Amino acid sequence: MEVSVQASDGFELPPRCHVSVRVGDSLKQGRYDPKRRYIFPDMARRRHARIDIFQHLGSCSLALDPEDLGIQDLAVEMFESAMPARLKVSSHAKATEVQQETRDAKKKSARRGAKEYLLKHRIEDRFAASLKAVLREMPEDPVPFICECLSGGRWGPAQQQQQEQQQPQQQQ
Repeated sequence: MEVSVQASDGFELPPRCHVSVRVGDSLKQGRYDPKRRYIFPDMARRRHARIDIFQHLGSCSLALDPEDLGIQDLAVEMFESAMPARLKVSSHAKATEVQQETRDAKKKSARRGAKEYLLKHRIEDRFAASLKAVLREMPEDPVPFICECLSGGRWGPAQQQQQEQQQPQQQQ
């Protein structure tokens, strides 16, 4: 879909004005030129469009250096007004792909280390055995019972293994 914007016969738009055309979620804008065409994605249904005309009041330039980011105070050159203007412009760098890859590698390493730690100390096995024991015994206060199981007390993993080995022998 192409949209063009022109002043109607007998009317003029102010010099140095800008046109903004929004169709749905798409926005196109630029300095007014009656020959300019704004190209939008094809539409499958009727859409609402909005056209805004902006007067270009002034401008300023700044240098953006990735090594020296921060806040800059800038004077704005005003075109048709004696009123001075100043802007505070802040800039910061986005994470580069290398920085993102470094962060991802650190996260992956931390996850791997956590998994190795859990396996080395058999944490998952101990929790599973403790939960089995608490469900089998159903003590009045399960928290101290679970703590005793985890610390290797009465129903710790070693005792759990011994009991499981004894049960098949008793059934024979």
